[in-house]
Amino acid sequence: MSSKIQSKLAHYYRFALIGSTSSGKTCMLAKLAEGRDANSRFSSAKVPLGDFMPDTTDNTDQSKWSEDRQLQENFRIGEERIDAAMERFSNQQRPEATSNDGARPMMRFKLSDGEQRGDFYVWTEDYAGELLNKEGLTDPKSQSSRLKKNLLKYDGLIIVVEAAKSEAEMATVQKQINTLNAFFTALADEEKREGRQYNIPVAIVVTKWDRVSTDISFTRPEEERNRLESFIQAHPFYEKIITAICANAMDLPVEQNQNCATAIIRGNSAVFPVSAFGKSWQDAQG
Repeated sequence: MSSKIQSKLAHYYRFALIGSTSSGKTCMLAKLAEGRDANSRFSSAKVPLGDFMPDTTDNTDQSKWSEDRQLQENFRIGEERIDAAMERFSNQQRPEATSNDGARPMMRFKLSDGEQRGDFYVWTEDYAGELLNKEGLTDPKSQSSRLKKNLLKYDGLIIVVEAAKSEAEMATVQKQINTLNAFFTALADEEKREGRQYNIPVAIVVTKWDRVSTDISFTRPEEERNRLESFIQAHPFYEKIITAICANAMDLPVEQNQNCATAIIRGNSAVFPVSAFGKSWQDAQG
């Protein structure tokens, strides 16, 4: 990576976003990219691609030039997909499922909160969950090996699984979770054999939560936490992926605060219910 790009990343948090096609990753990012009302406790904005383009003019170092060109393409794909999703939102339509073409779309966001900590930036890199498998860990060109190689570069992992309600949804989601579970279990075994254990926070996001919680209670977040606890207990295959993720992360104490009121804290991991659709409210203060 060129020094020019590296300097621009000095104040960024990098997150690997992992989830199967149609799990809701694009919807979640598109809603984040839409921004939030200025009176909200939190604000977000998409950082335009033109504000951060890798410098690909210097090709004297072919390896760095190739990597920078790939970054440029990944950011272009990310912005293209998010823009398409936002356009469908504006027309009161749900975004179409993105095709699984092996790309790793990237996005940049500027985030702020109401605690006077200033702005900070997030860089997400998308990994297709169905392409992560234990067999791929031995293939240097696979997404599985790519994630393992980049693992320690990330400030956190965001694992996206969708809430399921019908029998058909349950079957699909259970298959997706089993694939991710096998991958993370194999990854944990490899890391331990090689004498490593990454100390990285993990957010497990249960998307499409409006399927389960038809009357989402934003003003009483403890109710959503109880619903999430009950949902996971009723569907043990969700617990499987949580256990597999926790096997990779060091078991560090995490204090729950007001911004994680709907989370289930598990060592260095937390589970959150998320809905890009359905009931919403403005969380203005005062």
